[in-house]
Amino acid sequence: MKIGIDVTLLQVRGGRHGIGSYLRGLLPALGSEPAHEYHLFAYEDGGLAGPLPPERFRQTRLPRPALGRASALVAHQLALPRLAARLGLDVLHVPGVATNASMPSIPLWQPLPVVVTVHDLTPLRFPRETLPGWRHRAFYRLMLRAVRRAAHLLCSSRATRDDVVALLGVPAGRITVAPLAADPIFAAPPAPPCDPRAGDLSAGSFVLHVGGPSPVKNLSGLIAAMGGLWAGGRQEPLVLVSSLPFDPIALCPGAAPYRSRIRVLEGVAAPFLAWLYRHAACLAFPSFYEGFGIPVLEAMASGCPVVASRGAALPEVGGAAAEYVDASDTTEIGDAIGALLDDPDRRRRMAAAGLVQARAFTYTATARATLEAYERARRRG
Repeated sequence: MKIGIDVTLLQVRGGRHGIGSYLRGLLPALGSEPAHEYHLFAYEDGGLAGPLPPERFRQTRLPRPALGRASALVAHQLALPRLAARLGLDVLHVPGVATNASMPSIPLWQPLPVVVTVHDLTPLRFPRETLPGWRHRAFYRLMLRAVRRAAHLLCSSRATRDDVVALLGVPAGRITVAPLAADPIFAAPPAPPCDPRAGDLSAGSFVLHVGGPSPVKNLSGLIAAMGGLWAGGRQEPLVLVSSLPFDPIALCPGAAPYRSRIRVLEGVAAPFLAWLYRHAACLAFPSFYEGFGIPVLEAMASGCPVVASRGAALPEVGGAAAEYVDASDTTEIGDAIGALLDDPDRRRRMAAAGLVQARAFTYTATARATLEAYERARRRG
């Protein structure tokens, strides 16, 4: 097959986001399959973040006119489908669903079979929190129309597949579940953090959250839960890894007396993130909704115990190796974290179980499922 993959999201924010991690894991695994020809669509005015195996891929430059916030819209709605058709591709893969017209989007005109990866339907579950204006809501409706028209869909979890069936009316037969995996750096031997901020943190003495301030991540609930622990005499700091700056006290004003115990880390590179996972007492991940929850898998691959909410896809990822809580119950969240902090033996047992659980997820398996989706899309097209 001649397969086109839109990789322009690797050029957005340096590829430091969930879909960037997905592409960096998937592409090398696809590249090990010699039977297919791959064309990567990237903006002509920027390089790709991260090394890619050149022997399996041909890079096609995607024109991006200088139209401000409309540049990506024109590139993906006009240039991308025309280029894909001109190259005679059998299938075009779009790795995510945009909620903003200034981001890479799914072509509404699909002159060839299109495969779309749907990581979650958070904007449908939480529209007020994730779609702030009518333009965002209108654009997302257009993207969902493009999702329904796609020849085949990939979902990163069974929970997301069930949402797509229930909320979008897409038949289950047009969906393939292809779980994600952790980057190998999180399972590699321990290495120095190469970040001076590590000097302020002691091994095993802090609680970690990775994911940023989106309301769906429930950081306000986590900070409130930690506030209860601090009020009871605990001293362990809370470390919040985010790609965006934010004020944690604005999320939870009641934690103002403990501001010095909350540390927000931006611009965290993968080696430092791996160090944080390995040295945290636990990862606290009490999200209201997740289509997959890659930080849970990264933490487990690093030997870090996990406290997560029991909703949506997180139990699929954590299995029996994680401790689950009700995301809406700050007392339960705090009790679970406090119990782990008090029990080093239990943390070691959970860390060992997490390592086994993480090894069940590989990008080799993701690539196999993805190739199956490409073939099914080609036949349907």
